[in-house]
Amino acid sequence: MPSFNTTALPLITINSSVANGQTQINFYLSNYSTKVFGYGLGIASLPTAGTSSLVNAIKNWFPQYASSSSSLSDVSIDLTMSNPIVANNSTLIATYTLSNAQVTQPIAINSLSLSSQNPSSSGYSDVSFDQANFNFAFTGNVGFSIADNTRVGSNAGNIGFDTFSFPDAYKNYTVTNKNSVLNVSSSAGALYQFTNGQRLKFSDLSVAFDMNGNAGEVVKILGAVFGKDAVNKTDYVAIGLKNLDQGVSYQDLMALALNVKLGANYTNAAEITLLYQNLLNTTPSAADLNTWNTALQNKTYTNTSLAQFACDSSFNTQNINLTGLADKGVLYLSAI
Repeated sequence: MPSFNTTALPLITINSSVANGQTQINFYLSNYSTKVFGYGLGIASLPTAGTSSLVNAIKNWFPQYASSSSSLSDVSIDLTMSNPIVANNSTLIATYTLSNAQVTQPIAINSLSLSSQNPSSSGYSDVSFDQANFNFAFTGNVGFSIADNTRVGSNAGNIGFDTFSFPDAYKNYTVTNKNSVLNVSSSAGALYQFTNGQRLKFSDLSVAFDMNGNAGEVVKILGAVFGKDAVNKTDYVAIGLKNLDQGVSYQDLMALALNVKLGANYTNAAEITLLYQNLLNTTPSAADLNTWNTALQNKTYTNTSLAQFACDSSFNTQNINLTGLADKGVLYLSAI
């Protein structure tokens, strides 16, 4: 099973394998500390050739699925409680098996939800996987499509990011992003599609597409403080993302970056000169230096807010090609 950087979050892991003419897909739930009364999964685009079956792995849960024949194509699984469970590492939820058929297209996962309280006449209390993020992991060589990764229920307002993890190195995949749909093709031929996906994690490198979130803030800081080429330093990006993802504020990360670049006791002139060099590729005139130094002295700006003003300026976003990064993503080290 893939490893994740946290044990505090509930995760779903999809493990697939193809052998001897049989495709087997296992759905696991792990790291969910609250008792789980139900699990909802909608999957589509299943191959219909051959003989297919869907088996519930938890004996006290009861699957109900819509199917007009033994060859399942579009399935809605509703697993409800007899006795609730607390999922530990790798709790097997269900297994889909397809015999004597070739998987040639992505299998679409349309919806995922958990019920953390006893179902009643008013329905389930749905919570999204992972209170702050969605985390999916893929192994094997069967493609998947996440058709709808929108948060629902009590966490609908959460602005976290989605992470999709793969077992092999980045070079073994081809990643494209078109119309907010990430397409990931493996060297073995499997295709994965993610609507509005934000993070892809491979064994060595990861790719971030959340340019309206933490990734955008990191690359803007790197461009303004360390220069536009720093956006290509995978270790720099990883350090920045690790800080923001763990709750460090944009302003605090900015202050940290300035201290790293200029030293703890840097002068106003040193900061102003740095920002001019990185944004405008020039040194400030004496008049400009005096103007900005005065603004810092009279507290119109703090050192951090001045740097943030520079980061958010069009000069910086154009230098680092923020629009282009939203399309192709920014690379960073997976393990930092």
